Amino acid sequence: MENPWRNIQQINNEYIAECDVDIMGKIKILNNKQKDEKKLKLEIIPQPYVGDPKFAVIYYLLSNPSPLGTENDYPQKLLFDNLTHKNKDHPFFLLNPKYKNTKAYDWWNKKLRHIIEDTNLDTISHCFFAIDYMAYFSKKYPYLVDTSNLPSQAYSCDLIKQAMKEEKIIVIARFLKKWNDKLPNLKYYPNTIVLSNPQNPVISENTAKDLKGIKAYKKIISKLNSTTFSSS
Repeated sequence: MENPWRNIQQINNEYIAECDVDIMGKIKILNNKQKDEKKLKLEIIPQPYVGDPKFAVIYYLLSNPSPLGTENDYPQKLLFDNLTHKNKDHPFFLLNPKYKNTKAYDWWNKKLRHIIEDTNLDTISHCFFAIDYMAYFSKKYPYLVDTSNLPSQAYSCDLIKQAMKEEKIIVIARFLKKWNDKLPNLKYYPNTIVLSNPQNPVISENTAKDLKGIKAYKKIISKLNSTTFSSS
């Protein structure tokens, strides 16, 4: 699938992928009835993923991006370049030391602190790729709104399918059932790793297990440490 985020524009103070416009019209009717913390923040540039899918060897699957100051903490060009995989110096820009005073940096540093310590920040920046089930921001996932059929999700799923073909590691941090429903082969893929606490999805020796329930943290570290990359 062609990248649906390539030419996204702000229309009526909203950023919506063109392929999502029709179904989003229906979603917005229900969205207006949600509590504010669960409303979609369509005025924020979407963040379906962060990182470089080509060079990343660890794919980290989440639920939805939360507005931790994202709309103000980063240059718009950086956010748009993320959508088209153009950020090369620090692909996983949320852990760029330049933004270490942001809430997002603090959140990610806590979740990935163990693998950062056992590898290094530069490796994580280039070899770690996070994907959200839904690209649009909300403080909490809007469970009353069905976002499971947004056409833009197909592109993210294609990236994951390609990662599986290349035998990359898929870490399901949140939304295990939803991801399995969307991509049934994850339930049989030998490099699927599931984190035990979706409320606090830290990657650690105690939380990362494969589909057989065997600890898999060392597998993640081995994959990262054996990977070479180029920022050019």
